[in-house]
Amino acid sequence: IHNFKVIKSISTNEGMILSEWTAEDGSLITGLENGKIIIWEMNNYCRIKELIGHIYGVDYIIQLSDYRIVSGAQDLYLKVWDYFTGENLATLKGHMDTVESLLELKDSRIVSASWDKTLKVWDIYNYQCLLTINAHNDYILVIELLKDGNFTSGSADNTLKIWRVAYNDNQIIKIN
Repeated sequence: IHNFKVIKSISTNEGMILSEWTAEDGSLITGLENGKIIIWEMNNYCRIKELIGHIYGVDYIIQLSDYRIVSGAQDLYLKVWDYFTGENLATLKGHMDTVESLLELKDSRIVSASWDKTLKVWDIYNYQCLLTINAHNDYILVIELLKDGNFTSGSADNTLKIWRVAYNDNQIIKIN
């Protein structure tokens, strides 16, 4: 019943692959432990672009609805990239530890989760931090957007929290 077969094995020769994201055009975006981001063309399994800017491992990558890429890394930064040119458009600073997870809200904001126990909400066009939430008592490891527009955060403190997003006034409130 379960017949899985490796189609192709590709070695980066540059260390561990820490994150992956499938781009809108079908290419694969990978984050490496050396801080590089590689975009792979999946028909011929070849590198088409390298994005260089992080100095430590890239733990999470997302592609926004406008095709820009946002990466979060162990160097404490988020970086915003032009998908087509590979240009680093902005570096977002504010976390005090590894940026572990990212998500795009249904407006012009993203949320980052960090080992510093905070969630940060960023305006992705003005590249500014709008809100910092002291969310957990230990590392935040995952965040996930729910179908209703709210999101969850999961932590090493053994809690899952559900957050209500008010899209009209930039508020985010923990649902008890």
